[in-house]
Amino acid sequence: MTGVSNEIINKYFTAGDRLGHILAKTESLLADLELPELERVVFTYLEVVLKLALLNPNSKAKDINDYKPGRETLAVLEAIAPRINNHYIKAFFLDVLQVNKCNKFVHVKLAIQSYWLICEHRETLNDKRDYYIRVLRILVGLGKGRKQTAEFYFETIKNAVLAADMSKDCYSVTKLTEEMIPIQEEPNQYLPLIDKIKAAVQPFLDSGEFKHYRECNHVLALLLPDDSVLYGIEVARSYIMDVNDWDSRTNALQYMVAEGYKKGLRVFQNLGIKNQETEGYRQKLVVILKKAAAQQQLIGALPPVPLEQLEFDMPEFENFIQGVYWLISWELPPKSAFLSDLESKKMEYFHLKHMGSTITDTYGNTVDVSPDNAKLIYKDAALTREVICKKILKPSFDKFSEKFSISEIEVYWLISDSAFVPQERKDLYAHGLYHGFCGNFAVAVHLLLPQIENGLKVLLESHDKITHKIVEEIQTANGLTTYFNHLQGVLDDDLIFDLEGLLNESFGENIRNLVAHGLYSTGRFFMYPGFYTWWIALKLALHLERYLLSIQQGGVDQTTAL
Repeated sequence: MTGVSNEIINKYFTAGDRLGHILAKTESLLADLELPELERVVFTYLEVVLKLALLNPNSKAKDINDYKPGRETLAVLEAIAPRINNHYIKAFFLDVLQVNKCNKFVHVKLAIQSYWLICEHRETLNDKRDYYIRVLRILVGLGKGRKQTAEFYFETIKNAVLAADMSKDCYSVTKLTEEMIPIQEEPNQYLPLIDKIKAAVQPFLDSGEFKHYRECNHVLALLLPDDSVLYGIEVARSYIMDVNDWDSRTNALQYMVAEGYKKGLRVFQNLGIKNQETEGYRQKLVVILKKAAAQQQLIGALPPVPLEQLEFDMPEFENFIQGVYWLISWELPPKSAFLSDLESKKMEYFHLKHMGSTITDTYGNTVDVSPDNAKLIYKDAALTREVICKKILKPSFDKFSEKFSISEIEVYWLISDSAFVPQERKDLYAHGLYHGFCGNFAVAVHLLLPQIENGLKVLLESHDKITHKIVEEIQTANGLTTYFNHLQGVLDDDLIFDLEGLLNESFGENIRNLVAHGLYSTGRFFMYPGFYTWWIALKLALHLERYLLSIQQGGVDQTTAL
């Protein structure tokens, strides 16, 4: 394997291929059932290494510093890395070798050189930043042995930072400066950087760019420890100035304003500062929280319903788990009923039989056309969902909420064995569901929509369905429309129809696309579409098996009568 692995990699990837292209093409190759076994082994390993996180130790991806392959693997990497043409692959392999102390100083030098070549093909400081940071962190890891090697890279990065435009590259300037602090022990080396950042502080404050103002003060607190408290105070104030400015210019959600105050007060607390200023902020926070509660009640209330409400009581349950399953026990309306109803209407109404239908957005623009009116079933289904939510689902939820409270840990435990939610997504999915149980459907919907889409993708992959396409050697994920087409025969047709109308159809709610483009009004999240999105996400997590037409076990498709 050692002798041909680099040949396989060089066969598929050129020196100039970017990381995203490599990962997409690797995933595509692994999806090819006819890929030779040796190549599959090489690309499987390549995918593992290239998905290691270079910078963020809190990333869901495994950190490169914690990756410990066996000696045989390290021997293969050492043999093939110098002969690989692509800079990204070479840099990652060499980095793995130096992290695992395999001829450490030799591979440190080669890894840094490879990262440096990547930076030479990038134009802006923002584009180079993450690879510069990786170089600096490798140098820090050398300890006392870094001095001679570090001098060139330190000076080059420092000059790049000094040449950068603060108005465009503030985050990169301050972040790289922070990462350079452990490299040089001589304080004078940092004076030009300090002067550059100091010069930008007042202009950022004057122009109301509080995020950049905060970034500058944060790094100045690190560079000038004797004055760290003074700069730390400005970091705390910047959070509060930021949300005050936002609140004065727009109809801001007050709980988000409160979060800014909380962040600022936490910084003051960490600095050990408690005075008249901080007490004033605390009193203001109390007022903001009261306004947030009133605002939440206002936008969270469902509008009056011109329907007679059903009177019912929730059954007596021993625990919240029974209550949750009671909440999701309502079955989905059958697609066949909407099709049948539309055909009946076509016989009765001339325009439905001989004319098409269009749908417009809030600005009057036509966004979709249904020449044969077939898509009207999604409009009818949306109206039915609204009635069901107002008469049954939302009142049921209110009764559940009166009796039970549920913690985020309990939500996580509840979905821990979910067949719909991948293991690495359970924490985020539980976080979204928890916000729904708290009544904050705006946050819940934003968190859950992409997780629902990912769950459908993983479900397709578990049934050996291709979920990506390649156009001009660039691989992209298929859209939801394609997912729904491929889910035929995997999921119950009524569930596919319900999800299509809710998430993706212009004649339906189209909530996935509208939210993704920032076009969904706040109030709508707290009316039936937002609530229903949370409800169907909960149902998918706990009731997926009821809607599967087949179950994958050990790669064998088993048809089941659920």
